[in-house]
Amino acid sequence: MKKNSILMLSLALLLTACNNSGKSAASDNNEPETLQDSVQSEAPELVQEENKVPDFFKPTFEGNHVECNAPKDGENWVISEFIEGWEKHIIHTYKPDGKRVKIEIEDFDKMFKMYKDYDDMYKSENATFAKFSLLDLDDDQIPELWFQSANGEDGAFYAINTGKIALLITQNYHSSIALHKGTIQQSGGCGTGCHAAFYATVKNSEPGPTVRWFTEYDMEGEKVAENFMRDEKPITLEEGEKFVESLGDAIDINPKWYPLEGDVL
Repeated sequence: MKKNSILMLSLALLLTACNNSGKSAASDNNEPETLQDSVQSEAPELVQEENKVPDFFKPTFEGNHVECNAPKDGENWVISEFIEGWEKHIIHTYKPDGKRVKIEIEDFDKMFKMYKDYDDMYKSENATFAKFSLLDLDDDQIPELWFQSANGEDGAFYAINTGKIALLITQNYHSSIALHKGTIQQSGGCGTGCHAAFYATVKNSEPGPTVRWFTEYDMEGEKVAENFMRDEKPITLEEGEKFVESLGDAIDINPKWYPLEGDVL
């Protein structure tokens, strides 16, 4: 009876979900006086040893805590990646053969709504986010989140800190994106003879000051107007130029993109 109880307890503990951390087994060799004491003291405290996630899975950001449910035969792998600084999960689903089915980011619908509500232009377009990348722009070990459409024309950057989501900047086919340390630059045309840039800063995974720059040229190519704004309030040309100079050259980054659906971007 005692052996059967120990065996049943061992099997039950070994069938737990897999995760990426564990403890070594411990045992107690004291002889108990009762059957209940026998189960509690003689049975080793079996906590499943480290059980690695499948070899085909690589975390999207180094240092994330990863857990997975050990699938039954023929069932999908469901792997949960927890980003501590975000206090949010990225859920990966794979077929048994390792082919990715989808990736789900916690609060994705909320983020996409923030993007659509940012500008009336986005409400009327059918842009969808098809991929994402994680970049630590402010070197605080917490990634910023960059979504893009399949063709890379539309997108948005978000800062996430302890559950709080902030939309930093958006992009569309009228604009281009350049990355600097702690700053995202969106620039493009704003009409005939008009050029504009928008700079969104991020520090400690929270939005910082923003800067806007406008310049206008006449038909002969002569500059007729130029101005800067900081947090939507006018600043001098000297202040604006000093800010732009402080950014230095754009960072040459080749982002690692992850598809939200399937394996093909």
